[in-house]
Amino acid sequence: MSRSYSLMMAALAGAFAVGAEVRAGNRLYVGNLPSTSGFTFVDKSTDPPTALQDVSVVLQDARTGTPQNPLGTLPTATTMGIVNPDPLGLGDAAFFDVFYTGPANDFPANSFFDVFMDFTQPGTNLRARGTVRVINPAASSIAVGLGNQFAGGPELDTLLEGHINPFQQGLSFSGLQVVQGTSPDPFATSFFDIFMELRFDGSGTIDPSVPLYRITLTGVPEPATMVLLLFAVAGWCLRRRRAP
Repeated sequence: MSRSYSLMMAALAGAFAVGAEVRAGNRLYVGNLPSTSGFTFVDKSTDPPTALQDVSVVLQDARTGTPQNPLGTLPTATTMGIVNPDPLGLGDAAFFDVFYTGPANDFPANSFFDVFMDFTQPGTNLRARGTVRVINPAASSIAVGLGNQFAGGPELDTLLEGHINPFQQGLSFSGLQVVQGTSPDPFATSFFDIFMELRFDGSGTIDPSVPLYRITLTGVPEPATMVLLLFAVAGWCLRRRRAP
């Protein structure tokens, strides 16, 4: 085994190890905010865990119309919780399940939902400077990466994912649109409206007993970790291509 191959494999292993540690140990859901409409990312490596950012989340569904001009509310209910909670109430992610509460045979062919998020600094309510990192729409899932930074602090990255419940036959996503708020203060722009159309082709019957879709929010590895991981994977692929 060559020295370059060994170094590449060590870098790849290190990237995965650091990334897993960040996801599993540092920026985790710690509990509901007083409004019960959001959560807090914390640094679990400190004792007690340090609150890093508060995220307020509002989910809205419209029956028809557009995000700018909704025409009626889609009858839904939302349940929020955490993924893999430990005895301290810390988990790997926050999730929001959205249920349809109207007549099962009256689900519209086209509707949409809006995920509104506001990132603030714990204890101060100061808003962060926000950036959209990644947008990856698909028929059954979406992924949006959001970067947030408070004045004088490190950047905190959050991944929003949406997944259609596979038991809801005929339901799909389309038309992803991200709108970011603006403000004269550069550290007050982390208002995000994420709009996504819901389409129902009528091939099944919407089941009110299970969610239409789930929205999940997690902390992700720092950019340096992701760059290391990408370089390691790229090096591995290049070596495979050059192999006889």
